[in-house]
Amino acid sequence: MADQFGNILSGTNLENLRIDADRKSPAKATTQAEFSGNLDPSAATGTTTDSTVTVYDTQGNPISLSIRFTKQAAANEWSWTATVPAPATTTAGASGTISFNDNGSFKAMTYDTDTALKFTTGTGTLDMMIDLQFGKPGEFRGITQNKGAMSVSSRSQDGYTAGELSKWDIDSNGYINATFSNGQSIFLGQVMLAEFNNPNGLSRTGDGLFDVSANSGIPVILTAGEGSRSAIISGSLEQSNVDLPDEFTKMIVAQRGFQSNARVITTSDEILNEVVNLKR
Repeated sequence: MADQFGNILSGTNLENLRIDADRKSPAKATTQAEFSGNLDPSAATGTTTDSTVTVYDTQGNPISLSIRFTKQAAANEWSWTATVPAPATTTAGASGTISFNDNGSFKAMTYDTDTALKFTTGTGTLDMMIDLQFGKPGEFRGITQNKGAMSVSSRSQDGYTAGELSKWDIDSNGYINATFSNGQSIFLGQVMLAEFNNPNGLSRTGDGLFDVSANSGIPVILTAGEGSRSAIISGSLEQSNVDLPDEFTKMIVAQRGFQSNARVITTSDEILNEVVNLKR
């Protein structure tokens, strides 16, 4: 079994697992947004470039967050300003500065107020607080400052809207993975395997099913791929586990035997008819 967040609960008792087709993936509010791109150090003071990213509130409603970068007179320094459309209103952390090292790598970022962007949504949902990440000191993975075209875009943000169950599958270790329409996926549980000391001693119950018997021994419960010699192949049917050439040979021999016996019976019938005719 797994909890509501998809964490497998180890040590729990085995039980039947029901996959609810109406299961939903709840929305998650954005708490972090990362940006990447380049700002031209030769740009004139006051030059601007804009970047927009879609973030989500606690109900999964999208909000367009815009960031404007403005070149400052000081070397290697830019200011930034964040805005959100009405009815949302910024309350703190909506502006600041970013600076770069002489080699163009990211140096530092500051907020004019607070330590994160905060704003009200104006729709009755909880207030938002988003950590804006423009880069890491000394690195080139976020926003850089090098001669060339200017463009800044959102690399990622961790919010998403609510989603419906779109599919589920089982991997080779038996983990049941559910995927939702919002791109999220969680584990629902794990299929366990049972091994027997004498699998040939299982009692056949019909329809390809078997049951425990005194000859099979008690089942040993294991997980696929972990202490087990077995693996799970999802969505597959087992092929024939007999030697097909040998079985075809036996079938041909049986057919020939049937044909020979049929001829003997036919010949016996003909002789009997002749005897009857002679008597007449």
